[in-house]
Amino acid sequence: MIRQVLRVSATETGTYRTVSQALAAAPDGAVIAVAPGTYTESLTISRAVTLSGDGTPGSVRLESPMGSTVVVEADAVRLTGLTLHGSDADAAVLDIRRGQTAVENCTVAGDQAWAAVIAWQSGHLAARNCTVTNPGGAGVVVTSPADNTLEDTAARDFGSSAVVVAENGRLTVRGCTVERSGGNGICVNGQGAVTVENTTVADSRKPAVVVEQDARAELMRTTVTSSASLDAYLTSKGMTTLIDCRLTGSGGQSLHIGGGASPRLRGCTLDSAAASGVQVTGGSTPRLEDCAITGTPLAVIVEDGSRAEFHRLRISGAQRTAVQLGGEAAAEFRELSVGDGSAGLRVTGSAQLTLKAGEIEAERGTGLEANEGATVLLTDVRLRATGDWGLAVSGGARIAAADSSVTGAGVLVGTDGEALLRDSEVSGTAGDGARVLGGGTLIATGCRVHEAQGHGVNVQISGRADLTDCLITGNVGDGVRSNSEEPVLVQHCDVSGNGGGQVNRLRSQDGVPASAGAAEPAGEPAPGRTVPRRTGAGWRPAPQARWPNSTPWSAWRA
Repeated sequence: MIRQVLRVSATETGTYRTVSQALAAAPDGAVIAVAPGTYTESLTISRAVTLSGDGTPGSVRLESPMGSTVVVEADAVRLTGLTLHGSDADAAVLDIRRGQTAVENCTVAGDQAWAAVIAWQSGHLAARNCTVTNPGGAGVVVTSPADNTLEDTAARDFGSSAVVVAENGRLTVRGCTVERSGGNGICVNGQGAVTVENTTVADSRKPAVVVEQDARAELMRTTVTSSASLDAYLTSKGMTTLIDCRLTGSGGQSLHIGGGASPRLRGCTLDSAAASGVQVTGGSTPRLEDCAITGTPLAVIVEDGSRAEFHRLRISGAQRTAVQLGGEAAAEFRELSVGDGSAGLRVTGSAQLTLKAGEIEAERGTGLEANEGATVLLTDVRLRATGDWGLAVSGGARIAAADSSVTGAGVLVGTDGEALLRDSEVSGTAGDGARVLGGGTLIATGCRVHEAQGHGVNVQISGRADLTDCLITGNVGDGVRSNSEEPVLVQHCDVSGNGGGQVNRLRSQDGVPASAGAAEPAGEPAPGRTVPRRTGAGWRPAPQARWPNSTPWSAWRA
């Protein structure tokens, strides 16, 4: 098939003088070749044609001060090698209303245009190797449900948002650069859906990536960088996934998850945010796998009744707090790694933290602190701290640790705090291995406390302790030191080789006289309590050990 070619030139003979004249004469399938120059026209394309610019890029300019420069209402249109310019604050420069429009090697630019490009109604945008800019308005707006695409395109310098997908719009953004937006870099809402691949979103004044309402989004191998305040704002009830993405250099926060959203992140890095890494709020339920949060003061915040899962999360350089939970939230971490200058974890406000198989090295402050009625469950966790305490619990909070270790700094059980340690180790602490303050309760079963620079276990006035089948040895001070009038039980334990007394009671309790410096034999179990025996295989815990008036240990570990 031979396609008819119509030529447009302001100076050449035998050509159309305007593009509008050529369009009026062109049959379906025609090619309209436009010579270099500026053409001030407002075009409506209503038949299947190709509009092609001759000469070097940018040499053919179509512009309209009023309305859209090009409106497409045809089944198939191709625009190539053109610069489209408009400045109407109530119109898009390129308005695609019906049919597929292929836009290749074009520049679509506005001064104060409402948008550079809109694809709506039954319009279908397929843009490749283009430049889109509009300092006074938006960039690309899509509400059409067709398979719209934006590929290998530079979208830059917008007064508002660069890419907007709304209503039932669908858009794939692939291999693009989206930068310097006065609003969002990419915003998807309504019931829109966006797929973003191998794209960079940079220098957004407002949240760079926004997914809200019932929208859906999939981001893969995408970098969001240098946002003024927030890299990604995810509140949609629709499915949102981020895979192998990098959020870096935010002036505030990397990632905000709210509104009950349930996004999934895999293989993502959140790097160098000025304030915080990820905040989960508003009853949201995200899941993060194989992600890293680096170089931000506060790495993870979970609050406001949210439920979050983190698998193989790596946190480094969180100098203020690695993980902060509050507001009756719950978070489960599996194989958590914290290090490289990070501070520890803090759980408050009736929140619940579950850690399984983690490595935590807290170089600032307390390793893990729980108060205000919080609950912490640790299984197979290695915690090393260089501050005053490795674990600290008070204010109606509880910590239960199994098969875990605390080194460098000890365990502090403060007022109204409870700590249950089972098959765990406390060693090499700068002060006491464990200290129990007034109103605190420590239950340790099958544990080892050794090499403390202070006492092994130090129970102060009005504190309580129940030590069963434990090894307490090699501590600089007393093995067990009690200054409490409350029960301090030492049962079937090996307390030996300590620098001071072995079991040193400074005051009487329950009618038992003080015996400072004396080594006491293991006592008999309290009525109704099961006490384990030492076996040849080592130290074995008591079955069904319980918090006082509380839940059996087997339920805590489930």
